[in-house]
Amino acid sequence: MALAKVSLGKGTGQFVGPYHARSWPVNRAPRPVPMLDLNAYCDNFVAVVRRLDEAAVKRMANLVYAAWRGRHAVFICGNGGNFANAAHFAADLVKLTAPPVGPRLRAVALGESLSGLTAVSNDIAYDQVFAEQLRAFLSPNDLVIGLSTSGSSPNVLRAVEYANESGAVTFGITGLGGRKLQAAARYPLVVASASVQQIEDATMLVGHMVCLLVRDMVLASADTRRAVAHEIHAAAEPEMRAGRSEMPGVPRPDPEERPPAVA
Repeated sequence: MALAKVSLGKGTGQFVGPYHARSWPVNRAPRPVPMLDLNAYCDNFVAVVRRLDEAAVKRMANLVYAAWRGRHAVFICGNGGNFANAAHFAADLVKLTAPPVGPRLRAVALGESLSGLTAVSNDIAYDQVFAEQLRAFLSPNDLVIGLSTSGSSPNVLRAVEYANESGAVTFGITGLGGRKLQAAARYPLVVASASVQQIEDATMLVGHMVCLLVRDMVLASADTRRAVAHEIHAAAEPEMRAGRSEMPGVPRPDPEERPPAVA
């Protein structure tokens, strides 16, 4: 970023910022910069949220649930604000969806190892930072979720492309104009906004909704109920051996019961 250059005498001062250059007479006060209208920002965001594709959000939840039920992993990647969104989303998936007993969902935000991130960036290329990690950890039928406001982040696209080639399931969240990620991901979700901030806001909102949907599906699943019943019966085994064949109030799960899904 270039430093500001201001002439203290007659003439014009020149300010050079990272995105634009601006000139103004030094003997005049600069014109006031319009401030953000907070109410308008919130109103715009509410409108963006109301335009979210509900079917795509539910599809994402069903894919994450299927990963848990199939004992597959979920990998999430993004840059900048979406790097933080990926880490937040992965943490919530691991914590919020954990059943009382039984297997837990494995969710990982790619790039959280700074040593690995900088090694690949320095020795190979930055556009390979996520794909290189997938080459080490990805298995067929795992789920890879790419986050990119522009839909053009090369490292996210390379990760999604590698996942497709490796037999994984891919999901992408992007904004208006994010055609590259829409085309690369098997299942896209488009946030109807061109604002980077509001696309990232909506991405985190989607992450929270998906976490809560998956949590409810995991808790309602026959797998979880069966595991809970097993733990209860195991804890009561001495009493059962003494003559009680069943524990009152503990249902026996139907082995033919279909797994829940968000309609």
